[in-house]
Amino acid sequence: MTEHRPGQGLRQALSRAAGSDMAAVWALLVLGIGLYAGTLFYLPVWDDHGFVFGQPFLMECGNLASVLAPKHFLWVLPVKNAARPAWLASVLADTCVYGGQVPGYRMTSILLHAVGAAMMLPLAWRFSRSRFAAVAAGLLFVCHPLHTESVNIITFRTDVLALVFMVPALLLYLDARAERGRRRVLGLAAAAGLYALAMLSKEMAVVLPALMLAADLLRPPGRPPSPVGGGRRRWTGWRIYAAFAAVLLLFLWFRTPRSGYVMAEHMDLFSEWRAKTVWLRAPVSPEFASQATLDIGTEIPPWRRIYEEPWTRLFTMSEVLGSYLKLFLWPHPLQGDYSPALVDSPGGGVWLAWLGWGALLLAAWTLRRRSPLIAFGAAWMAVSLVPVSGAFTLLNPQAERYLYIPSAGACLLLAGLLQELRLRPWRRARALGLALAGGLAVAYGSLTVLRNGDYSDEERFYAATVRVDPSVGRAHLNLAGLHLLSGSPEQTEAEYRDALSHWPESLRGRNKYALFLATQGRHLEAIAQLRAALKLSARNPWLRMNLGIEYQETGRQDLALKEFRAVMEEAPRFQEAPLAAGLTLLGLGRPGEAVPCLERAAALSGWKNPSPLYYLVLAHRRAGDRREADRVLAVLRRTAPELVGRLERER
Repeated sequence: MTEHRPGQGLRQALSRAAGSDMAAVWALLVLGIGLYAGTLFYLPVWDDHGFVFGQPFLMECGNLASVLAPKHFLWVLPVKNAARPAWLASVLADTCVYGGQVPGYRMTSILLHAVGAAMMLPLAWRFSRSRFAAVAAGLLFVCHPLHTESVNIITFRTDVLALVFMVPALLLYLDARAERGRRRVLGLAAAAGLYALAMLSKEMAVVLPALMLAADLLRPPGRPPSPVGGGRRRWTGWRIYAAFAAVLLLFLWFRTPRSGYVMAEHMDLFSEWRAKTVWLRAPVSPEFASQATLDIGTEIPPWRRIYEEPWTRLFTMSEVLGSYLKLFLWPHPLQGDYSPALVDSPGGGVWLAWLGWGALLLAAWTLRRRSPLIAFGAAWMAVSLVPVSGAFTLLNPQAERYLYIPSAGACLLLAGLLQELRLRPWRRARALGLALAGGLAVAYGSLTVLRNGDYSDEERFYAATVRVDPSVGRAHLNLAGLHLLSGSPEQTEAEYRDALSHWPESLRGRNKYALFLATQGRHLEAIAQLRAALKLSARNPWLRMNLGIEYQETGRQDLALKEFRAVMEEAPRFQEAPLAAGLTLLGLGRPGEAVPCLERAAALSGWKNPSPLYYLVLAHRRAGDRREADRVLAVLRRTAPELVGRLERER
């Protein structure tokens, strides 16, 4: 077995893993591109509408300089994914190069995934000194179907970027530990910089110091003694860990003021810290302050009880983690969205999950001396799943993209097992190990190509989800929207009903279904849906506004006015409510009461929206106040002169 030589860098390690001609590296890059080449011309799906192509900020090349500007590490950019500036920069770089053409963005994600697979070669080599294990790890990783979500959806490139920075950071750290003096300092500084970039890609990368500690404890072949031993060496080791902990603390200080999730009365960890700690807040960048938006309502997810009941969270997330074990080995079938069933007591699925993870970690510990690669792969899987294990509040408790980084550990573990099989004293052990590695790669690659087809368009993507799990209400809701756009009312209603049967707490679902019913002339049914939604969120302004409009459609103007006034009281800056109230009062022949409502609507728009100005002139005239009518008319003449003639004709 070849010993590690101080000074061996990434390039040398890569060469040792793959062969002097780098043939395996190039093969992985070509294979990675080939597996996903058919997806280049797919249209955007799911979050890519809102997070990428629906964000004007990301469609302007010049904003790349703003993302990279040091001041915006102090000020908050009011854009989606502001907490992941490495991802923002990568997307803006695509915009600069490809000018908003979707295939270019997809190609970048594919290339990054292929690079991540190539990075598995030196990582597996470092813990095995086996060329077979190194190539097997890279091959399994590049082919694994679990990665299709992170590669095909540009929004989820965050996971790919994080891994691309994490692996070289770990390798540089291991190299630097074997050095002395200036070379060690430079190596550790480079590793710390890559660690920061990984966290600025996605928060899951925070686990890297724990992986470094695991690597030191396992002492892969050729490594110097563990830094967590005794004496001076131990003191030096802990100082290095403290330095990486300081980088982590700086990241948490940066991350907390930026984007997070609020789920009904519950918040993710960063939003909770921001709400409770004044010094963890940061001002919005004045340069982009006009783009800042406020939430007007929140959804109540079907799994709400895992936020509120610790035992339900423990048992539900145990089953989720158990399902991840199965997907690491056999990733089929896959689905784009999940709605995990809540588990209130430890049944068979929970016990199987506990036994599975317990057996895996016990086996890894037992084999830690014989096969550091297996042990480190298991440690990587377990450690990198901690952020999505339910230990912290998440909007989505289960998702395939969460497995991109942990799957690197799974591929290391599988490669280690295959290598151990090849070392058995059996007659055809080597051939069997090679055949199993090739068979797994072919199976994974075939499943990847098949799964890629589900990302070809929105309808196929959501249909694939409900085909695997019909209980995912969000997928039914999205399918309803697609059928509505295509002019299929029967299918639209069927999907809305399915969505609400599985997700009755969905405010968005009930609101959209009510609007659909209204277009069908079924106003009483629409009112019933809106009332049901308001029982879940009595202060939601959009629900009350739509309920008021439906009351108007059924001739109940007083009830409509009551809803509009309730919105004016509960959401004072909601512009639509005073305008609707003013119009209702005008229709009821009460212009004097309409005037203050319309004045408020005009003021909220900065006296620039012509609609409240137009009706305010009418209200003043009908109330007999010609002087005020002329004053508002002068403002309207500057804002929308084409409406002035209409007013004169009505006069």
